[in-house]
Amino acid sequence: MINKDNDRKNIIISIIDSGIDINKLNLDCYVLESINYWINERGHVNFEYFNKCSNDHGTIIALVIKYMHENVRFISHNILDENLKSDGRILISALEHAIEDNPDIIHMSLGTNKIRYYMPLKKLIRKAKKKGIIIVSAASNTGNISFPSIFKGVVSVKGDGAINFSEYEYRMGYFVASNNVVHIPNINHINNYEYYIGTSMAAAYITGQIAKIKSKGRDNYNVETIYTLLKLGIRII
Repeated sequence: MINKDNDRKNIIISIIDSGIDINKLNLDCYVLESINYWINERGHVNFEYFNKCSNDHGTIIALVIKYMHENVRFISHNILDENLKSDGRILISALEHAIEDNPDIIHMSLGTNKIRYYMPLKKLIRKAKKKGIIIVSAASNTGNISFPSIFKGVVSVKGDGAINFSEYEYRMGYFVASNNVVHIPNINHINNYEYYIGTSMAAAYITGQIAKIKSKGRDNYNVETIYTLLKLGIRII
């Protein structure tokens, strides 16, 4: 378990995605731990602690968050393959491990619409909320219902290319932020960065905004307070 007391100035964020490439843009200084998951031949979820990046998606997510708020540290949960596909059992396992680490924020630029994972995910979201962990989840790019983004207590995010990358809005139950990463410094060092567009990127901007708010209030700001401040459009410079 990561001990936040050893690093009080930084906001600890678990990113459940495709891994973070620590060899790019000095991210090795920001990643505390990397965990990779897979389904074994018996159909069980295995995991191992080592750094692996299946796709640049997770790396870009980390770069966006870090740009929005510098004082962050990441725990990387790699559950996606090179095609950004995964298994719901892996998602459940990674979320369980992320909650055990007790980070400030769990970031999920992903979700599922498979009903068999509805209750397991809902129970875990409740557990995270009781521990004071903020959950950020991207809504489906297609507009279909997905979870955990629809659960109460989750910061659900949609994207809009017309919004400035430093701003966001609250619309009908969703936080809406920029859906692209073209303004992130040195992002052109990532191959095909311009094709990473959608709610995933928007969610990263919102996680960065939450990290700013959390850094000011620290333990005095609970989940409800941060959600309220975010909904009111509070800007932290």
